[in-house]
Amino acid sequence: MDVDGYQDPDISPQHSHRQYVRDPGTHTVHFSTPGTDVPGHDAFSDLHRHLNEQKASLLRLQSSIDQRLSELMERIERLAEDHTRHPARRTTSDRKRQEKDSSANYFRLWRPYPKMLQLTSPYEACIRAHVKLRLGMCATQQLPDRPPQNVIARELSRINNGEDPQFPFLADLGDSLSCDWNLCVQKYFYLDFWASVRAHIYQESLIPARCKDREIFAMAYTTHMQHLKKTWQDQQQPPDRAKAESKRMHSTRNSRIGTTLKQSSQTYRNRRDAAALLPPVIARPLVDLVQRIGTAGISSDEEIPGARPRQYTIFEKPWRADALCHLYRHLDLIHAANRNPNGNPIRTRHRSLRTRGSQKPPKGLPADCFNSRYLGQITRLDKEFLCMTGTFGVERLLTEVQRLAN
Repeated sequence: MDVDGYQDPDISPQHSHRQYVRDPGTHTVHFSTPGTDVPGHDAFSDLHRHLNEQKASLLRLQSSIDQRLSELMERIERLAEDHTRHPARRTTSDRKRQEKDSSANYFRLWRPYPKMLQLTSPYEACIRAHVKLRLGMCATQQLPDRPPQNVIARELSRINNGEDPQFPFLADLGDSLSCDWNLCVQKYFYLDFWASVRAHIYQESLIPARCKDREIFAMAYTTHMQHLKKTWQDQQQPPDRAKAESKRMHSTRNSRIGTTLKQSSQTYRNRRDAAALLPPVIARPLVDLVQRIGTAGISSDEEIPGARPRQYTIFEKPWRADALCHLYRHLDLIHAANRNPNGNPIRTRHRSLRTRGSQKPPKGLPADCFNSRYLGQITRLDKEFLCMTGTFGVERLLTEVQRLAN
């Protein structure tokens, strides 16, 4: 950058002017400043000094811009060279988007039954997406019918002539998986799947390496097709209301068992926390007693059908002492009085004489936790298996809790 002064001595300082000229080619800024040889220039010494400061500032700015432009050009050149060496490299956003693609989980590990744990090669369930795409199946509940025999004969003729079958090539679920047509379907399914992988339709990194072996892939394919074949055979049968009701009751029973276990665990925690709210003299032994009994001392409940709001019938434990049942009842009342009112409403539970005697009591409980009637009905050997300890003072704890309640 250049700072030029006034070169014409005929121009007086009173009529001086400043000119700003920008040369787009050199990015140079010219300021007209009073020369030192002009008479009276001392009057403009402050202006001259200010312009020199502006000159130095602009020089520093231009130097900084040139340096940054040079660094930017070097970075662009490096990126261009890197892209030339790795043309298929994807950006970070693309990689993250592909990693989050849930439909890319093409293989799902199938855990064998306990009797099949000795198998060294784990089975893999075949990909559902490719089965739907190539085998013409839109859903497991809507499996297609068997392909016509003339279509099978035509496609087998094409295969014998060295041609590929037309897509989608339907598997014959009504025939054996080892028949000629189904073996051809399996072969072309394998070839078409890996062709799709090479075409980057599927993400190869998410496919287990062992599934690249043809035998392992065939086992996975056969396992999945056996499941589809069984489902197809069930769909061909007329609807059986008795079988459907039995299946529904089985599912309901399993759901009820899981719900009962959750309720027992929650009831155990509620009673333990309620016991901890009592004075320390009573709380310590009472919490210890509740923990020793655990969830085995929680009675089972069964929902009364049709009752609104929900109500439950209690299945008593025949081995529990009456004092222990009353003690649990007081702990439930303490929990109800201190619970959060914004939670679910308290369940209405009705006592009954029904029991579930198949559930055995836990071992190592105090003797006064057991009902005398129950102890009189079991054998001496069963009593030895209980490993009962000395009395704990359940009656005394019940009396203390009742006294605090009054």
